[in-house]
Amino acid sequence: MSEIFFSLIEKVKHLKNGSNSVDNITDHTNQAHDIYVAHVNPNAPSKPFFRGKHLVLLPETDFDDAPVVPVEEKDVVYLSLDEVLNPSVEIGRKMVDSFKSNGFFILDMKDEEGAKIFEESYAEVKKFFEQDYKEKFKFAYPHDLAGYSNIEFENNDNKRIPENRDIFAIRPHLDEKLAWPSQELREKSMKCYSFLFEVTCRLLSSLAEGLEQTPSLFLDLVGQQSSQSYGNIKVGSREIELQTDPKLNKATNMCMFRYHDPINEMKEPQKCMIHQDRGLITLLPKASYPGLEVLHPHTRTFSPIESFTKPGQLIVFPGLSVEFMTQGYVPATMHRVVRSPDAIRFSMPFEVKPEEQKQLLVFSNGKGLEEYLEKGDLYKNPILPGNPPKHTARCDGCSLYIGGVRQKCSECMDYDLCDECFAKQDSIHPNHKFHTVEARNLLSKKPVEVLDFMRLAADMSRLNKTWKHQQQVKLSEQLEEKRKAEKK
Repeated sequence: MSEIFFSLIEKVKHLKNGSNSVDNITDHTNQAHDIYVAHVNPNAPSKPFFRGKHLVLLPETDFDDAPVVPVEEKDVVYLSLDEVLNPSVEIGRKMVDSFKSNGFFILDMKDEEGAKIFEESYAEVKKFFEQDYKEKFKFAYPHDLAGYSNIEFENNDNKRIPENRDIFAIRPHLDEKLAWPSQELREKSMKCYSFLFEVTCRLLSSLAEGLEQTPSLFLDLVGQQSSQSYGNIKVGSREIELQTDPKLNKATNMCMFRYHDPINEMKEPQKCMIHQDRGLITLLPKASYPGLEVLHPHTRTFSPIESFTKPGQLIVFPGLSVEFMTQGYVPATMHRVVRSPDAIRFSMPFEVKPEEQKQLLVFSNGKGLEEYLEKGDLYKNPILPGNPPKHTARCDGCSLYIGGVRQKCSECMDYDLCDECFAKQDSIHPNHKFHTVEARNLLSKKPVEVLDFMRLAADMSRLNKTWKHQQQVKLSEQLEEKRKAEKK
């Protein structure tokens, strides 16, 4: 199947370069896309939009070409595994501070033997990924988002080749249902999953306390009870009591990725799409090759943080579920992977998601957070649980949630500015009329169903707002007019 898909992509490239038949381009692209959706990724992005002889591929985000600035190690927050395994309000406050100041912190196992739990999992999945596609697709379970899949999708601009990833996804509640490629892969990856899930739940307990909420707030969302015991797990020199059962959470899967270039088209480093994870928090063990870059929440520069992490160190950052519940006080981390033409990258992001039958509650109690105000919130418009924003929209000028008056463009389909950016309208969005949108009190809103939020977050996860079809049409018409004018 994948060979068919790649051959169709090649036809599209050939037609784009030399053919006058737009219908042929569209037909082949749509055919490739339909195969991709049916067999690889049912949640694939919309098809490329064609108009005239020109393929309209829009910039991914405003931050694509943001400068890359190495992070100062002295500014990075490190928490040891021993600290994390004992949840406390102090740990929670350190987590909140690091998320708000850098967008991440590093969890250090401080145990070379313990770090082998990830290396052994990488070794087993590498053996599986090296098989041909026909063999790998025998272990695909697309309806359950488990087992093997291969995703191939165009970036939303014309500067980069398509991204391609092999994925093997693990879901413990489907353990006995799935046909595993090998018993070794099953044992190593399930042990790794149990360890990461346990650590994540301890972190969530601390995070809740750091936000002056009940410690069980996030644990309840992932279907766990803090008073249970499920045996022990040995990781390196540590014997860790399991207080959680991963099988009780059906929403989380551990994805083992292989970033590669199956048709040898990559000649220089390629930036993958900038996005935010939809879950509560994500843990990322050290990958086989550096590539992760985090967008600094204040300087808007990228930090290549895997350049200095060591085996046994995990990068931890928050997702959109936490951002929504805290109404932007703890912002979801924007990040991307930069692929290298001279390396195959294996990674293992562990994104813990709330159960679909649960509800996300907007924090209404700001007690205990006043001290953050005293330190000086780095947000331009402070957004606290006790002082929620009056709008759910982000400002298209600074990308922060609008905490005051919202100025909405009367001519564009979806463009908003906060008061501060509106004062600079002539330079950032000139010659357009704006109108004021009346404020609403978010605390009067009912809880949001997790399933509904995850569908919304799939669109939110691309930085800023995803370009809509109508905007593509408008832009393509403007390009056509410009070309006609140039010909004259």
